[in-house]
Amino acid sequence: MALTKTLCWLSFANCESSNSRIHHVYSGYAVEAKQRIAARDVNDWPIVAAALLLDCPIWTEDNDFFGCGVATWTTDRVRLFLCID
Repeated sequence: MALTKTLCWLSFANCESSNSRIHHVYSGYAVEAKQRIAARDVNDWPIVAAALLLDCPIWTEDNDFFGCGVATWTTDRVRLFLCID
């Protein structure tokens, strides 16, 4: 259940990154997140920041997150973890 809530929250944070209330939650990680993702796509920094804040992996099919120092899960791995056929 915690994994599902975390993954849903990360998805919400990405969609609502311009919302100042959401942004305030992870803005303390902005500098580190931007440094980690700068070589790929700096616009993805809010997702990296939220993952750092929550100390959790990122569920993505976007290769930009690979190598940023945060674990990533692709959909096929999440499906295996949740035992979904």
